[in-house]
Amino acid sequence: MSATAIRAGKAQLELGVKDKMTPALRAALADAGKKLRTFGIASAAAGAAMGAAAAAIAAPLAGAVERYATFGDEVEKMNARTGMGYDAIAKLGYAAEQSGASMETLDKATGKMQQSISKLNEGNKTATAAFEAMGLSQKELAALSPEQQFLTLAEAISKIENPADRAAAAMEIFGKGGRELLPMFADGAAGITALTDEAARLGVTMDEEGAENAAKFGDTLAAINKAVDMVGVRIGEALAP
Repeated sequence: MSATAIRAGKAQLELGVKDKMTPALRAALADAGKKLRTFGIASAAAGAAMGAAAAAIAAPLAGAVERYATFGDEVEKMNARTGMGYDAIAKLGYAAEQSGASMETLDKATGKMQQSISKLNEGNKTATAAFEAMGLSQKELAALSPEQQFLTLAEAISKIENPADRAAAAMEIFGKGGRELLPMFADGAAGITALTDEAARLGVTMDEEGAENAAKFGDTLAAINKAVDMVGVRIGEALAP
């Protein structure tokens, strides 16, 4: 049977069926078709809305993961550089940020503080004079942990009445970061402790396991990104000729 004959037979069948349909049946079928089309549009709209909602949820979650990796990595690396406790670093970082500084500033200033204390331990005359001017001795500081040394020096600096002398002392001990940390030192050890206590209440804490896991996660992401970049390099290398 030819295709023309098949189409003709189909048309004849459709005409026969339509002739036998009552007005009520035609109206019911038309209504059903309309509802199906409406449902299809609504389903598509719902799918788009769900996709948008999923994207809206995923974006902050991805940001939270990135922030965790960054924060934990900062804490882990500062611990390696300064010997400060993980939790102390997290809380002091919060205190620094609340005072207008940053974790990076705190890290650099603490490193310079330890260099200054090392010079004091070696008997450097300039360092000895700077610490003695604040009423601090090598023996006293040597008995303290890095975070305790930080608080002790902050307390000593806060007691210097002349603003110029206070800024000079902060920069002598903490380097350029000391100037940025002056607002943090304003109320001495008590003021810093109040901020670190607030950090604890807000959950701004980090233990060794959390910091190390975050650092590993961050390193893995960096390795993956580098590998993806190299794929682009290889493709460019192949296409360049």
